[in-house]
Amino acid sequence: MDSVAIEEVGIEAAALRAAATVEDDGVVLYPTDTLYGLGADAFSDAAVTRIFSIKGRANDKPLSAIVTDCAMAARYSDIDERVQKLIELLPRGKVSFVVKSNHTMQTGICRNAATFCFRIPDDEFCTALLRYCDRPIVATSANKSGAVCPQRIDAIIDQLGVDARGISLAVDAGVLPSRLPSTVIDCTRHSIRVLREGALRTADLMHVLRVIDARV
Repeated sequence: MDSVAIEEVGIEAAALRAAATVEDDGVVLYPTDTLYGLGADAFSDAAVTRIFSIKGRANDKPLSAIVTDCAMAARYSDIDERVQKLIELLPRGKVSFVVKSNHTMQTGICRNAATFCFRIPDDEFCTALLRYCDRPIVATSANKSGAVCPQRIDAIIDQLGVDARGISLAVDAGVLPSRLPSTVIDCTRHSIRVLREGALRTADLMHVLRVIDARV
């Protein structure tokens, strides 16, 4: 496993290294605006399979991705006007949206999937990585399935054990602050449901929904 420290090379250089790894079908351990994550080309069967193996994650539990903006997400999913408004009004980085796939891609995280789950990050490194890759990047917490995600690279590698060998590059941003994972919301029906409460409180989501619906 190669590694690069953001403190030593800067965000842009680290993002370029990570993007080259993604382009080469590798798996990247990288910092996000929530936790350290495991990333790869979201539509690479080989890389996505490797992430499932590293985490020991059940194959029927889908993975999510980070995207640059609503336009990138709309390449692969059906996003209606209401969801567009939610994306505009809710804070970046705190919400993952589950929407219907438009079946443009049927590989990687969209293989045999009817939905596409994405988050628009509020993080300099993630933004730079997406800019260089110009495609969705897998964003799943860097921990064994069911375990707590450590806040340091070395602790993550220790937890993953021999499976950490599946990681091609580790991007070290030091000790990340303690933060909640994103709130996951199901937008596949008119009645939007919270699948996991995290960084955004359900009460705040419902307030924004009422504002949107009042404008219709």
